[in-house]
Parts: sequence; C-alpha cells; structure tokens
Amino acid sequence: MKIEMMRHEYSTYLLNSLNEKSPWILDLGAGLFIYAFRNLKLKGHQVKIGLLLRTESSLERGGTYGRVDPFVAIEFGDGWRVIDSIWLLGRIAGRGTSAAFGQDPLIMVRPGPSFDVAKKVIANSNLFKDVFETYENLDGLWSEGSRGTSAVVGERRPEEILKLARRIPPLLPDVEMEAGGRINVFLGRWNVSDFSKEFSLPLEAIRVIEEQAQQEFDKYNELVRVDEFVALREETFQISPWNLKAEVKVELVLDWISYLLNRRQTGESFMGEVYQEMGRISLDEEPAPLDDPVKWKELTYNGVNKIISRWMKANELAIRGEPELNRQSRFLERLIRSVGGEYSRVSGSLEGYF
Repeated sequence: MKIEMMRHEYSTYLLNSLNEKSPWILDLGAGLFIYAFRNLKLKGHQVKIGLLLRTESSLERGGTYGRVDPFVAIEFGDGWRVIDSIWLLGRIAGRGTSAAFGQDPLIMVRPGPSFDVAKKVIANSNLFKDVFETYENLDGLWSEGSRGTSAVVGERRPEEILKLARRIPPLLPDVEMEAGGRINVFLGRWNVSDFSKEFSLPLEAIRVIEEQAQQEFDKYNELVRVDEFVALREETFQISPWNLKAEVKVELVLDWISYLLNRRQTGESFMGEVYQEMGRISLDEEPAPLDDPVKWKELTYNGVNKIISRWMKANELAIRGEPELNRQSRFLERLIRSVGGEYSRVSGSLEGYF
C-alpha cells in the first residue's frame, strides 16, 4: 500500500504519533530509523547536512538500543565526500563542533547552526583526501542496512532518541528539508495464550518457532522463548527537498518477542525485549487513511491471519513432526536442565502446561 500526503500533514501525523497524541504509538523495539537533512548551496558546493536516528532490538545487547550520528555530504568535482560519525565531524569541523553535536544533535538541521557547521567543513576541505572516501552518488548511503553500528560513540538510550525524534517533525514543512526513514506503529499485542486462541495457532507451532530460533540464540547462551506477539504497521516514508508531498509505503508486520535478562554498564539488571519477525505482507487494498482506527483494526486482523496461514503452510512438515506434549522432544531436553545439583525447571511459553 502506498499513500501520498502533503508534507505538513505527514509531519503533524508523525509528531502526534511520537507524542502519543493520536490513536497510534510508535514501537521503538520494533525499530525506528529517521534521517533529516537540510539542503544548502555554499561556495559553489551542494551540501546535505543533518542527522540520523535509529533504534532497534538486538539479541547481542539483549534488548533495544539507540544511536544518533551526524551526516554531512559535500559535492566536489569528482563526487561526494561524506561525514557520518561524530569522530569525523570533530576531525574536520573541530572538537567544539563535535561537542556541540553531542549536546544538541539538532544543530545539524537548524537553519543558522547548520550553515555554520557546513562553512567549517568546507573551510577544512583540504583534510578530505586524508580521511574520506569519494562516492559517485548518495543513493542508499544513509539507509540503515548499509550503515555499521560498531562505534560506541553515538549510542544512546531509546528514550533519548525518542526525545530527539519529537523535535524533527516541526522542521519538515520547510521545503529545504529532506527526510525519510522507517517507523513501526503499534497495532496490537497478545500473550502467547491469547494469540493462539485468537488466530488458531497451535502450541506445536510455537515450539517450532522456538526450535528454529534456538540456533541463533545459542550463540549468546540464551534459551529461546516466545513470550508475546505484536502486530505493527511499518511505514517507510520519504520527503524530498522542494517537494510538497510525502510518499509513504505501508506493510503489516507480525513479530514475536522474547524477554532476555541483560545488564547495563552501570551494573543494573533489566529485562530486554528482542523482536523477531515472523512474517509480513504488502497490503493490496485501496489506501486507507492512517488516522482511521476502525479500518486499521480490520486490516490488522485480516493481515495477521494471512501471515499465520502462510507461515503454517511453509512449516507444515515441521509442525506435524512435533511430538505430543507428554513426550520429551529435543526442545524439552534443552528446556529442562539440571546443572550443579540445581532443580530442573520449565520456563517460557510452556510454563504452566506441566
């Protein structure tokens, strides 16, 4: 499903969703990615200057994490030179600029401060050859799939990313602004028992999901569990500079969630949600208004049923192969453990069945 909206209408919709002033709430654990650039022309150079925000759930980190990075792209005769980390920003524009970005990342998109940063970068363009690659074009360069996240600098708690994201929509009606990304709007959430009843998903299917995921979880010494299901409206949006409309592609996504015990650097323990995609569909219906809860409730239930049907068909043999509940399977052998004399226990989605 593709929807076109006036850019000021989409910016209002996005702001209301971020501030929980609409029927829709963004699910940060399912992933958020927003880029916002100001397009300038300075000393004969085309300049894109802005920032990138993202959150995602990570099995490695045992929960949801976020990060914010600067982005500056300057067109020279042989291509584009790009700054995409706070380290590079400090190297080219000076420590003061990188420190200012650390305090307030939105200096990269405000009209006055962004112009000042661009001037500093161009003034030190002699450094570009030492630390920059040259790109013929910028297509997809800032997409979340092509960006690494190994650097610790730039990581922030999801709550901080959300606060920053709330300050971006009011800037979007400015036609010099370019923005886009991916957000996940919360549509429904169920525990395992309720979801199984609502959508006729048998317990054997839950066990297959856990069996299939266990190999990845084993890398982190984690026991896989399906704790909840969540339905999401994934919106991939793009607002081009000097274009009055926003283009939005909409898909319905079904994720399952596992809770993992993790520890922050401070030593504080917390339960982190890790999202795993079960399936998605492109909605073929006529475009539905994004602010129509009744219509989207209908689309959600129809869409989830389609995803479940496709998944069940694709995993029919594995589901048939699951043993009866009164027989131990390979799954139960992993689930029931006795180490160092400790009592064996059953946890996860099967808790309460034994």
